[in-house]
Amino acid sequence: MLWGYALPAPTATRTPLSPYDAGVVGTSQADLTTGTVKGTFFMSVNVTKDAVETLATKNVPRLGETYVAFIDPHQSRRLRDNPEFIEVTKYSAPGNFMLGEIGRLNDVVYIETTQIKQTQPAGAGTPVVHWALYLGDNAFGHAIALPVELRDGGVLDFGREHALAWYAIWGFGLITDQAVVIAQTN
Repeated sequence: MLWGYALPAPTATRTPLSPYDAGVVGTSQADLTTGTVKGTFFMSVNVTKDAVETLATKNVPRLGETYVAFIDPHQSRRLRDNPEFIEVTKYSAPGNFMLGEIGRLNDVVYIETTQIKQTQPAGAGTPVVHWALYLGDNAFGHAIALPVELRDGGVLDFGREHALAWYAIWGFGLITDQAVVIAQTN
């Protein structure tokens, strides 16, 4: 897995070109939580370009025609400000999207979720670190040993209870760790 660190917001006066300011890439996780620049590393178009470059350099195939990124709502807020971001409602083929998809940017489909990891470093006033996962093909797998089925335990307690349950044996797992890029922002 590659650990990426997001870019800080530009410090100059905001201009119409500001969404295109590259900023500076963080060099360590400490940049996100300590020092004079803590709390200034945001999700940007450049983070996406770096993740795509990393996956493409490793010859990781796309999932269909795009890579997929799972991001936190705080991260999606910054991406939506960028004029290059294409919202799911503006696709030319309506209805051709994944569950939770919010838009696309530079060959990446973004899925917003609150189930992505967040890290709260120790210390008062330390910003929360939000994780984003960029995935290529064969990054993870889903195995099913027993498909979902309804199991009936019968009538119990002289007809006052009826035991029913959904039962399955399945799991998810990492297959190819080089097909995953992790970007961290605050």
